[in-house]
Amino acid sequence: MIEGLKDTERVLAVAAHPDDLDFGCGGTLCRLADAGASVLQVIATAGQAGSSEPGATRDRIRAIRTEEAVAAGATIGCEVRILGFEDGYVEPSIELRRDLSREIRMHRPGLVLCMDPRPILGGWFINHPDHRAVAQATLDSLITGGPTRLMHPELLEEGLEPWKPLQVMLYGPDVDANFAVDISSTLERKAKALACHRSQVTDIDALDLLKGLAERSAEGTGHELAEKFHLFDVAP
Repeated sequence: MIEGLKDTERVLAVAAHPDDLDFGCGGTLCRLADAGASVLQVIATAGQAGSSEPGATRDRIRAIRTEEAVAAGATIGCEVRILGFEDGYVEPSIELRRDLSREIRMHRPGLVLCMDPRPILGGWFINHPDHRAVAQATLDSLITGGPTRLMHPELLEEGLEPWKPLQVMLYGPDVDANFAVDISSTLERKAKALACHRSQVTDIDALDLLKGLAERSAEGTGHELAEKFHLFDVAP
């Protein structure tokens, strides 16, 4: 298992769009799955705005990207669930918090991964508003609807008891990192998962791209290839 992580029997990885997790933490998810963790990817949208081709429709792109997300998850070894929010219009709403709280209570993870919710990462990366909304709603759910019994009473009616994970890992470009995961053994599989998103990555070599990013993330960590995170314990 990965040293520094307290409970990885069940892991919840949350994103706004189908390829976010493969870019941000796919190598780490591969390692967790290989070690026997039950890894669930919860994706808020199907990425249905992800095309600039003339004649493309949101419904058609939704179908394509849903299929790609399932294939990428299978490559990593994850279950994939898409919540059905509208790509480009996501807000950190009570509805989103309720749906994420439902996933927390159903899966009962010890570890949650989500994107860093800050608007600008590393002084250069303008974080997509959907990324920010989903990340903020995820963090909010960890202290509201996930562990608080009387929040979202409909969840109790569904038989879902409160649950609070132990740790959170924030991912994203130039995240304020305090934790690194060696992905030397899983980079190629991460690249294969990313390549499943054919509608998004047809013009790039996924392995070369990800290797360059992993080498940069590994600087100063003692690893050859790495993914970096901001890791913290969820307050009791």
